[in-house]
Amino acid sequence: MNEQVIRSPHPPEGEGRKKDPLPESSEQDGTEASPLPDGEGTQARSAAVSEQRFLTIHSHSEDETRAFGIRLARCLRGGELIGLVGELGSGKTCFVRGVAEGLGIAPQKVRSPTFTLVNEYSGGRLLLYHIDLYRLVPSPVDRMALRDYLYGDGVCVVEWFERLGEASPHLWIQFTFVGADERALVAQGRGAQYDGLVDRLREG
Repeated sequence: MNEQVIRSPHPPEGEGRKKDPLPESSEQDGTEASPLPDGEGTQARSAAVSEQRFLTIHSHSEDETRAFGIRLARCLRGGELIGLVGELGSGKTCFVRGVAEGLGIAPQKVRSPTFTLVNEYSGGRLLLYHIDLYRLVPSPVDRMALRDYLYGDGVCVVEWFERLGEASPHLWIQFTFVGADERALVAQGRGAQYDGLVDRLREG
């Protein structure tokens, strides 16, 4: 795998034998710097800039998307918050099924919550909380109620994460259409804990 170190003022936005069959040529990884707000001195800015790690996977099928979810699950230790962002049909729920499978939960159990905010799946090595905000935008009261899931001991995966309005550390995964049968999945650590997760994911 070729590594690229990329530095940009703007972070990128936007699936085990079981090491999953993702071709090495489909991966790109690197780091990039996040600048401080305007008004900070140059020296302080230089000292406080943090590197955000990211890993890009190009998936050409649901199997590859699910395989990336399995691969991520094997790196999880409990207490992680994973935010998924992308258009309808870009593979977010398929990815969650892979995470479930990697945790030892039957993937066929995974369905996007319809009229509830959270589905909880047990039976694996960690609890999996699946939140889908496509149909229901959480109110302030809902956000308070969700905190036990977002910051509990299990793994919390949130589809349409941008609607949650949370700025806490998390793993951000952007799903982007590249072609009719190709998606780019960009996993980015937002916080030191999640930089480490991206590193483990890259090595896995």
